[in-house]
Amino acid sequence: MASPNRQWNRCSIQTRFTHRFLRALRRLRLAATRRQTPTALTSPAAPPPDDKEMTTYYRRCRNVKRAAYASMASAVGTRRAWSRAQLLRFRRPAVRRRVAVAGGGGGNHRDETTEELRQLVPGGEVMDLGSLLDETAHYIACLASQVQIMRSIADLFST
Repeated sequence: MASPNRQWNRCSIQTRFTHRFLRALRRLRLAATRRQTPTALTSPAAPPPDDKEMTTYYRRCRNVKRAAYASMASAVGTRRAWSRAQLLRFRRPAVRRRVAVAGGGGGNHRDETTEELRQLVPGGEVMDLGSLLDETAHYIACLASQVQIMRSIADLFST
């Protein structure tokens, strides 16, 4: 594991994700101030008791989550199938694609564990098993770095 004081490469995925995520958070904050909703700017640690305010709280959490996923997929680019699937999902949120993959032959072994994995990895429904495992490893590494970066940002702004 790298030290926390390590300098990141300017072209690395972590650096691109951090810049894009902070920019997305800034846009969310500006949108919240334009709407003049007081709960949109409060800390998510203490959810408000009112139903309307609770809905605003959950909407804010969902928007931060979407910003994190979109920033990571954008930082990775179109080199990986999972990032292409995420980017497509964010560009066309109303379109739900269901692609049927032909079973049998070609190494398409589809047991329960593989099906669960296909559902977890964006774009996994249309991959063969080898590609699915490769994309899963990369997706997990990106999620781990996303968590690390978000923790660092939270620590930075909580002090």
